[in-house]
Amino acid sequence: MRLKRLVVLLAAVFPALFLSATTSAQHVGDPNSHAMSRGHGVGLSPGTVSSTANPQVALYTLTLPLPGSWSVRFGLTTDYGRKTSIQTVDEPGRAASMYVAGMLPNTTYHMQAIVTLKDGSVATDGDQTFTTGSLPPGIPARFPVTPGVTGTPQPGIELLNPLLGMPPTAVATDLQGNVIWTYPFSDGTNGDSLYPVKLMSNGNFICFLAPTSYPFDLPVPNFLREFDLAGNTVRELSMADLNAALAAANLAVTLANFTHDVTPLPNGHFL
Repeated sequence: MRLKRLVVLLAAVFPALFLSATTSAQHVGDPNSHAMSRGHGVGLSPGTVSSTANPQVALYTLTLPLPGSWSVRFGLTTDYGRKTSIQTVDEPGRAASMYVAGMLPNTTYHMQAIVTLKDGSVATDGDQTFTTGSLPPGIPARFPVTPGVTGTPQPGIELLNPLLGMPPTAVATDLQGNVIWTYPFSDGTNGDSLYPVKLMSNGNFICFLAPTSYPFDLPVPNFLREFDLAGNTVRELSMADLNAALAAANLAVTLANFTHDVTPLPNGHFL
């Protein structure tokens, strides 16, 4: 499979026009949750694990009685082996949720929240289980990987943006080539692509949904989109709305297409 390297900087985007969407994940309660242990005499309510719109992403929900921090460890057994980033909770008594991702399709995983409260109390949830679903049609479960002759690869995952040979999709694999996350693009099928998928500092992703090359007037979606780990659209900007804003600002330019690259800037704007 060939991958395109996308390097051309095209358009300045108005953040005020980057509209919020109303999409939300579908959550299904897990009946197998267990009570959380007590840490230093502080009782914590049990957490729950739910499904999301992405078959390989779980939603872990927990309520902390005091300000503190928590993370989730997960794996194929109760030895777990993997761990999410740490989330801080400043307002106690309200449910906090965290996405758990990086799992193989059609596989049962064990999960457990680890909590550290501001008063020094430490507790762990009981073991939870979550079974992932199937990959979207046309997405292989594994990509062939040829390891180097010498050296040790750095830890982490590979975020791929295939443009040919499979449905328009963002794909993440482990270092053995196993697909552990996808974001299929299903808004159109007539010459459109999803690219370049980039991780933002807030944990969401940014990408274009647009034609990949000339001619730029193809009747396909033409958006800049931010979406979360479960695939829910957070906000997006269409080329039509951007051109309307340019006209309203009396700027004599009409843009044709989002293409090739997008970069979030520290001031909230996008290039």
